[in-house]
Amino acid sequence: MKIQNIAEQRMRRDAVALKDKMREAEDRSDSLLEGTADLMKAMVKARRSADVPPHTGQTAIMRLVRAQQSIVAGANDLFRVHDELSTIGVELAIMDEGDATPKFASLELASASSEAEFAQIA
Repeated sequence: MKIQNIAEQRMRRDAVALKDKMREAEDRSDSLLEGTADLMKAMVKARRSADVPPHTGQTAIMRLVRAQQSIVAGANDLFRVHDELSTIGVELAIMDEGDATPKFASLELASASSEAEFAQIA
């Protein structure tokens, strides 16, 4: 009985650590997306304020948009990881998170459609 309690305590400790790391990873993903948005704004502002043709830097902007799409796709995968870990926590009766993320089937279809359209433009 005592060994089982120790094992349960370890699982709970590990679950809390995983929860903290998961939230940290989600926050970093948001920070990265925010940083690329700031970069995009600065790039467009620099182009508008300089005496350059309007298409200057367009390739760099297109690449940045692709990077942002990848960041969003990565964030979606992080949300799925979060959901899987939450499910495991509930199944093992060590956690019960009420903030599980929504299913992404419809978002995946929209994302795939947007990526296909963007690829045609590029």
